[in-house]
Amino acid sequence: MSHEKEPSIFGIDLNGKVWMVNGSSNAGGRVSWTPLPNPSRVEFKRLSALHDSSWGISCDHQIYVYLQRPDVPIRVREETYENQRWNPIGGFCDNLLPTDRYQFSNAEGTANRAKDLIKIPSEAWIWKGEWQIENTFGSEILEPEGWTYAVDFPATYSPEKGWKSCVRRRKWYRIREYIATNKWNAVPGVDEDFTKDPFIDVGASSYGSSHQDISCVWAVTVNGQVYHRKSVNRYNPEGSEWSHIAVTKGVQDAAQITVAANGTPFVVTWTGNILFRVGITPQNLAGTDWISVNGPPEGIFQLSAGKDSLWAISRDRKCWSLKGELQKIIAKKTLEPFEWMEIPGRMKAISVSKTDLVVLALSNEDNVVNTRFGVSADQLHGQGWKEAFSGIAWDAESVCSSVSESSQSSDQVDGGSQHGSSDECLSIRPDIPQGCPLGDSGDHSGGPVNLCWIDGGCVSSLKTAPEPDLEVGPWRDEILTGLQFRKCERSKFAYPNAVESSSSSWIKSMKARMFQHQKGTCWTKGELEVNNGDTLVFYKK
Repeated sequence: MSHEKEPSIFGIDLNGKVWMVNGSSNAGGRVSWTPLPNPSRVEFKRLSALHDSSWGISCDHQIYVYLQRPDVPIRVREETYENQRWNPIGGFCDNLLPTDRYQFSNAEGTANRAKDLIKIPSEAWIWKGEWQIENTFGSEILEPEGWTYAVDFPATYSPEKGWKSCVRRRKWYRIREYIATNKWNAVPGVDEDFTKDPFIDVGASSYGSSHQDISCVWAVTVNGQVYHRKSVNRYNPEGSEWSHIAVTKGVQDAAQITVAANGTPFVVTWTGNILFRVGITPQNLAGTDWISVNGPPEGIFQLSAGKDSLWAISRDRKCWSLKGELQKIIAKKTLEPFEWMEIPGRMKAISVSKTDLVVLALSNEDNVVNTRFGVSADQLHGQGWKEAFSGIAWDAESVCSSVSESSQSSDQVDGGSQHGSSDECLSIRPDIPQGCPLGDSGDHSGGPVNLCWIDGGCVSSLKTAPEPDLEVGPWRDEILTGLQFRKCERSKFAYPNAVESSSSSWIKSMKARMFQHQKGTCWTKGELEVNNGDTLVFYKK
């Protein structure tokens, strides 16, 4: 996919329709909502977006994938080798020895690759032409029939036929192309009858910044089972099949899942505990084992993982952030209990970007979409909450967000224009009329905000209103308490009292301006004077 496109925002309205915002850093950063192509009119409940695709759960609990049309079509070359052995009576023929390879096989001869057995993976693919014979061998041009010769299977092949050539083979190829772009494509379930174990949650992420073409997709079913989608990559957007990754049934039934920036899945169980997968590598994206860790005191309701940060909502709707750096903590040979920091504010859904720099949350009381300001690599928990999209009327019941994982820009502040890196996509769930500019202070149509889900896994940066003063939170109380326990002796200090005595006489003055409504609403310059008798006088100049 091209990396020169403007930022995009995905959203789901009350009717399950997915919308996209096309943004531009020009013309004041004004953006407009347009519906994503959806010929089949599938309605969605949840969405997890990557830099070029989105995975969603429809209202009937099936999983769909949406791939943005790439600049270069996705094409895969299928190959098979036709094998023959020389017979003294008829020459080369298809009559192979019982110990030989299949008549049509892979290059090693270990798998049956008969042309009629090679099918397109799904209706998302089409064949581009018929089977053709490969007419080159290395840098050499072969004869029209394309045969190469050898003494036996396996051996070194040559385009030249010799008197010791007892076997020969030639390569056939056929091209298939992925055509399910710019539309939602159904992904087969774990069973032919998807109602037996429907999906309830899905999480997706690229495998780190160095493997953007590899996607890690995990899902949870209503029966509490966890599944990993195999072989999801740039040339196989929908993956190949679901692989069941067992957890302790009955005790650790899964309820929700999130995937960190390095591909590690974190599972929330129905009992409110946390599981994460270890042993994940580019060669084994399913990992090797589950590790159980503790959550906040009241149990986990929802979890969101970034790169080095882990955010949670407990069952009493309190917000929590993991102390320390996530990757360093889970990489330790001896895992220690997780330490959680309570963040002021009661939320019902939360999401952190894969860069850790953007945190979005839904307020539990007024359903406002909030963003965490002051988040940095040195302060992953940030400094406070502020409304993410002030001045816009929302009419929705859930929010999902995602923006490019590739950008490393920090939290930015402005009145709504999106100046992020290429391929930004923020998934939110508003119901805004087309042409509504993001950040416009106008009063747009829509009833009370009623959001219930947010997923900002791919957010890279947000521009919002100016940051308010630092909040008073538990971390400040801890500092003050620590200072009190130092028990410093005042006798060691010779500083005078900072408050003047009431018996002394004093006057303070400063330059000031006074606003007068009765004189044409103008400002008047002057000097403000205050004394110890609580007298305040303004002198006009």
